[in-house]
Amino acid sequence: YLKRNFPKTYEKLNIVDKEKVIQPSTFTYQIDIADTKNFTELLHPELDTLKNISAEGYFDSLSDSLKVDIYAPEINYADMTFHDIALQLEGEGGENIMNLEIYHSRIGNQNLEPLSLGGDLYRDTFDFEIVAINWTTVLDNLNISGELSLLDDLYQIQFSPSDLVILKDRWNLAEDNYLRFGKGYVETQNFELTN
Repeated sequence: YLKRNFPKTYEKLNIVDKEKVIQPSTFTYQIDIADTKNFTELLHPELDTLKNISAEGYFDSLSDSLKVDIYAPEINYADMTFHDIALQLEGEGGENIMNLEIYHSRIGNQNLEPLSLGGDLYRDTFDFEIVAINWTTVLDNLNISGELSLLDDLYQIQFSPSDLVILKDRWNLAEDNYLRFGKGYVETQNFELTN
């Protein structure tokens, strides 16, 4: 699925391609994780134990479709805590819809209210929107949309002209902007905020 529908991403992840022919398959799944104990330390030493995680969905190679629903009541990593995390991904062929919602976050001493990241994934491009209302005392409203894509060895983010409220002032993102980055490389164009 990944190789067929996201070829540049597949290549970028350096996944070893096996010569083996994979037979068509269709399945549903439901996974409930009660408590990972100390297993999470194998992934990263600052990732705390995961509890009451649920995941369900399906995969159908014949119709080239999948669905993933994941819910976690709490995830702790280093000095960050995230509450009520929900991830949904649904796709058919190269067209996929993704939505991630985090009801409450605490990063250090900063409390952040609901944050949503959603969008459409098509081939190796993610058209996204990030929305947060009354997020922090500094950043009142956040509504940013744009596109994340792969250009050869670089990632590129282009933001749509949108409004951003910082310290109760409305700011605008310039049109025709981008941020390109890769290993040891950063390039910007019209990447500026105006008030």
